[in-house]
Amino acid sequence: MFYYLSGKLALKNENFVVIDVVGVGYLVYMATSSIANMPSCGDEVKVFTYVNVKEDAVDIYGFCSEAELSMFKLLISVSGVGPKAGLSVLSSIGLSEFALAVITDDDKTITQAPGIGPKTAKRIVLELKDKMKTDDAIGTIKGMPKAGPVQGVNAKNEAITALMSLGYANLQARQAVNAIYNAELSIEDNIKNALAKISE
Repeated sequence: MFYYLSGKLALKNENFVVIDVVGVGYLVYMATSSIANMPSCGDEVKVFTYVNVKEDAVDIYGFCSEAELSMFKLLISVSGVGPKAGLSVLSSIGLSEFALAVITDDDKTITQAPGIGPKTAKRIVLELKDKMKTDDAIGTIKGMPKAGPVQGVNAKNEAITALMSLGYANLQARQAVNAIYNAELSIEDNIKNALAKISE
């Protein structure tokens, strides 16, 4: 329906904001961490959006970055995970920690989100690993041999590839990895540090 909203921040609540776009106030549900990082009311804001159309309502979900929106879309593509549950995950865990949890098969971290039990968390990891095609990255992180045909790819490029598999743009992934890369650290640690750098 629309990709983003740009206007004045009219109201901040616990789990939603209202954005005034040319005199029309849009109620937008957002992660609590995203709301906390929003500017003061009256300031100009831009949020990327996902519109959920139901029989009795049209709900708008907002995100501070395209990466967060992409991760949300992947989350709600998992069977049994709706928009509210997806937002709960991003609110409770955060984008970087969630991405790392998927890469490292850490379903216990995902259960920190209200409404996400062990079975759902395992399903999220299982389905997103496949959809994000991170099998090669996960194998590398755990020290297992890569099954793919690519040869001679160094650890830095493998970290970049892992970030791109999570939905980050090539340039964004390269800039983040280049900024923090340490050859003495494991690929897992470099990915974790790059994710933290992106979320700054």
